[in-house]
Amino acid sequence: MLTGEPTGIAAGGACAFPLPSDASTASQARSLLAATMHPLGFASDQIEDGELAVSELATNAYTYASSAGRLTAAGQELWVWARTCPTPELVVSVFDAQRETWPIIRDAELLDEHGKGSPSSRLFPPAPAPTSPGHA
Repeated sequence: MLTGEPTGIAAGGACAFPLPSDASTASQARSLLAATMHPLGFASDQIEDGELAVSELATNAYTYASSAGRLTAAGQELWVWARTCPTPELVVSVFDAQRETWPIIRDAELLDEHGKGSPSSRLFPPAPAPTSPGHA
C-alpha cells in the first residue's frame, strides 16, 4: 500500500510504504525508493546512492527488530518526503513499526560496529583536561 504520490513530494507531499517483516525488506525498500526518486527527476547515480543507504537502513531495522524478538506483521515502514529548510533535500527514513517496545541504551565504545543505542553526547570523547602553565 502506498500513502501519497511520489510526484506530490516536490509540492510538500510525502509517501509512506509498509515493508515486509522478512529478509526481503531491503530489496523492497530499494525498489520503492527508486520508484519514488525516478519520477522526481533524480539522476541515476543519486538513485543508486539512495538505494544503498535505504538498503542499509532497512537491513538494520530488520536485523535489530528480529534479534530483539520484536518482529510483527507490521514490519518496517519507509517514509519519503521533501524538506525545504535550510536547503531542499529528500528525506528518507525507515522505522521499525513495532511501537510497544523501545531500543535499549547500552554502553558502547566510539568505534563499535553495532548498535550503540546511546545518547549522542556519549559518542564523543571527553575534552582533554586543561594543563596549567609550565606543566606538560
